[in-house]
Order: sequence, then C-alpha cells, then structure tokens
Amino acid sequence: MKGTLYHIVRDREINVGDYIVAGEEYNHFAKRLFSADFQVEGVDINKLIFTKDLNHFTEREGKMTRGYIYESCAIIRELILENYRLMHCPHLPSRLKCLYACQTLEQAQSWIPALERMAKSKSSVKIVELSVDGEIFSGDGDLMTRSTHAVFDKFDLAKRYWTAETTPNEILFVGRAKVVRIIDEK
Repeated sequence: MKGTLYHIVRDREINVGDYIVAGEEYNHFAKRLFSADFQVEGVDINKLIFTKDLNHFTEREGKMTRGYIYESCAIIRELILENYRLMHCPHLPSRLKCLYACQTLEQAQSWIPALERMAKSKSSVKIVELSVDGEIFSGDGDLMTRSTHAVFDKFDLAKRYWTAETTPNEILFVGRAKVVRIIDEK
C-alpha cells in the first residue's frame, strides 16, 4: 500500500524528511512492555504480595502492585494476540513490530488522551503525517483493553480483532514511512 497515514510520536525527536522503517525489530511499545521489571527495593512484587499483608503496603508498594496488574493484563493480551496471529494469519503485520498509525488526522487526535493517561511522565506528543509504502492491517483497537477478562474471552477478542469483525480504528503498518509534515505538538 502506498499512501498517507498519521502516527503519534512521543518522547523522541523527529523531523520532516526522517524515515521510519517498521516490521523488522520490536517496536517501542513491545520493548517497553516486555522489559518492565516489577520490583520494590529489589523485592519481586509476587514475593511481596505473598509475604506481606496488603493492608500494610507502603504507598510505593501499592502503586507498584497496581502497575504490575495493569501491565500484566497488557502483556497477556499482546501474547494472546500474537499467538492468534501466528497460528491463523501469519501474513498480517505483528502488533509487536509494526508502526501504529491512523487513516485520518481525527483518528490520531482521538488516541492522544488515552496515550497521555498511560504515560508515566509528561511527554511531548507530536502527530506526524507519513507517506508510506508497505503493508497495513486495520483492526479495532477498542477491543484491546487492559482488562481482567477470562483468557478464553481474550482469545475471542483476538479472533474478532484479527478477522476485523468490528469497526477498525487503528492501523498496523510495516514498511517504510517518510515524515512529510509535523501536524501537532503538545
């Protein structure tokens, strides 16, 4: 597919004329998600949960435990999604190696509040317009919540996502993209 897509860039410098190549390496999302280490002062969160009364957690221990649960839901979701893709539609782009994009500027703008809520710190946000050459898959990102649904329910959501049974609102892109315009910066 050749055309135009919109992408949200956080916490990194990007300029008009820069190229982004997606599909060869794990993306920023996958690297962040799979390298998360949940320890408080060198103690693994799981050990902490089973050796200390939850009512006596420090504020930091409680915050780390909530973060562990939140991120674990995302890790499980992404592993199930990737497993489903590899088993049933390996020709589609991996969520772990793609560039997340949107078809329209309005769709990209609609993702900013959610991304800001998930950010650990105040980050700079830019929406960039890309001229792309590669492959895309359109999926319904609204199915991909960090929920505590049963694993069987997550398998069903993965099937619905990869078979595009609902309205797509996110693009997974693999290929080469050139930044042609920086549209918005916060």
